[in-house]
Amino acid sequence: MTGFVNFLKPPKMSSAQAVAIIKKLSSGQKCGHMGTLDPFACGVLPIALGRATKLFDYFIRQPKTYRAVFKFGVETNTLDLDGIVTKKDDKKIMLEQIKAILPEFLGIISQEPPKYSAKRINGKRAYELARSGQEVNLKPTPVKIYNISAQDLGDNEFIFDICCSGGTYIRSLCRDIAYKLGTCSVMTCLIRQASGNFDITNAKTLDELEKDFDIIGCQDVLKDFNKCVIQDQKNYVLALNGADFKAMTNSNKTQDLAFYYNDKLLGIGQKTTDDFYKIKIRLI
Repeated sequence: MTGFVNFLKPPKMSSAQAVAIIKKLSSGQKCGHMGTLDPFACGVLPIALGRATKLFDYFIRQPKTYRAVFKFGVETNTLDLDGIVTKKDDKKIMLEQIKAILPEFLGIISQEPPKYSAKRINGKRAYELARSGQEVNLKPTPVKIYNISAQDLGDNEFIFDICCSGGTYIRSLCRDIAYKLGTCSVMTCLIRQASGNFDITNAKTLDELEKDFDIIGCQDVLKDFNKCVIQDQKNYVLALNGADFKAMTNSNKTQDLAFYYNDKLLGIGQKTTDDFYKIKIRLI
């Protein structure tokens, strides 16, 4: 069994728990998620099965889309409602103030991950160190914000719609926007609406998957990859055995190529020389 589940993760469930559930439903298949979604959050969590788990590096860099609610005037140690309040102030924020600074958060920005995060420090998760009272120092990392907008909910709360690169922490964005405005904030809601080609409109709840375990084929998920066609048995055998082979394509790309034989997806690979290709990740 190789493919993907577009799982609609509920709040209060960790990504690891979600993977364990899908593994059980798939009768013990190897499973792995394609990018952590915090327990506090809900929404799209793509989970790969079988050989599709090898595609992690391709999917982790795919853009993500979120809808979040930030409340200004209060901050917790986790930057969401699961934490302990550490700051408060009475400053009222206006939508016009937020709109005025949002351009500063577009493009590539430097972002410090939350202390309560799954980032590793000397082999341990940052949240484990933070919970044990140890000092947590995380280096800022570059992330990309493709689009961000805000709507006023009233009572110092605002909806933010965000499209960003993989690895972006929305809690950190919440904190940094507040600091730019001279106040503090906490994230009160987070919904991942899309992760690459996986969208919330066709995500499946646990109840739905228990009734009908719907697997999305790799061919459907990788439909945007440039297609290369292997045209004969000889090169098909070479491809499956890890050797260089010949294929036909209209693409000028040399990386992230999807190889097919008789309309069946074999794997993902790259161009090695002017005339030859090689499969890096075999999917059959």
